[in-house]
Amino acid sequence: MSIETVHGTVVDSRSGEPLEGVLIMGYWPKMMTSPHWRATVGAAHLAETSSDASGRFEIPACKPPCKVDGFFAYYQPDILFFKAGYYPKALSNPISEVHYDPRSSEHILWRWGWNGKTIELEPVSDENDPRLEAAYSLSPRLYLNDNCNWMKIPKTLMFKAQQMQLRERDKEKTAMPVSEYLTGLYLEKQKKCHPDPASYLKEAVRYE
Repeated sequence: MSIETVHGTVVDSRSGEPLEGVLIMGYWPKMMTSPHWRATVGAAHLAETSSDASGRFEIPACKPPCKVDGFFAYYQPDILFFKAGYYPKALSNPISEVHYDPRSSEHILWRWGWNGKTIELEPVSDENDPRLEAAYSLSPRLYLNDNCNWMKIPKTLMFKAQQMQLRERDKEKTAMPVSEYLTGLYLEKQKKCHPDPASYLKEAVRYE
């Protein structure tokens, strides 16, 4: 498959001011299907980026050979937005934006419907809002399956784990470095991807 570049601008929904440091993740779900049902069983492809001082962001193109693991056609990819102090946001790309290369029925081109758009994030008004807890939960089924996709989104994983940790009731877990907290929860079996997942995450995200 190939994926075109998606770019846009993120702003505060109240002030209209651009937002710097917003984490943006592209998520293409991995599907299991039968004639009667379908289910998301993991991630076929993941990519992350962040917005600059002008609120601009760009998820880079992925051109052939862009290999993915698993069946994912006919299912909407999402763009997810995360920033402390703001409600997370998810935008789904319409199925109509999936195009087939006429030279090969097996080549799928994902065209984003959000190019050049301005995306508004709403400031958090209630820290106990259940939307926050749901948004910052980590699902091994989606991100941490056996294809090592977690290595493509270290900043997103660390940010979500940090937000989870802030809501922990266990004081011992709250005091742990975020990379160790995340590794202990989800990455113990990921040493086939990297010999030391905690150090990989800490190196990729230098706020610890």
